[in-house]
Amino acid sequence: MPEERKTESYLLHLTPTEKKQLKEKAEQSKLSISKYLIALSENKKIVTVEKLPDLLLEITRIGVNINQIAHVANAQKYVNTRQIYEIQNLLREVDKHMMEIIKALDNYDEDDVRTLDKKMQTMESDMLTIEQRMSLLERNFDEAFCRMDMKLDKLLSAKRKES
Repeated sequence: MPEERKTESYLLHLTPTEKKQLKEKAEQSKLSISKYLIALSENKKIVTVEKLPDLLLEITRIGVNINQIAHVANAQKYVNTRQIYEIQNLLREVDKHMMEIIKALDNYDEDDVRTLDKKMQTMESDMLTIEQRMSLLERNFDEAFCRMDMKLDKLLSAKRKES
């Protein structure tokens, strides 16, 4: 069903103070005055999420950090425990930021929700990629640990033979 076009207008009489307050509140909510008034008339909860762009940027930076660790680990075919803990901490941060975004989604108009939904889908895809890389890193770590264990066994065997 096609969306109904907005063809009607409404004249509103306000005092200069009321007009100023209305304009300020609409700006704070990142909505036009028209969208702000409609949201109020529909009893929608209006909450401003000022840090949303910052949260998305932070998640992107965390993803870059994880990718750098994965790249180094794949190139060296080695992962140390510190790197795995660092990735786990970064993933916890991403989860925390995503929860903040999800809590904020109720308060945006449909266009904003669609835009955020696309960004969330991209982040979910990135998280899947990160989880796959984590799995690869853990396998590389296990393999490196086994190789180190075998080398230590050979060294110990050689030392015993010398003795």
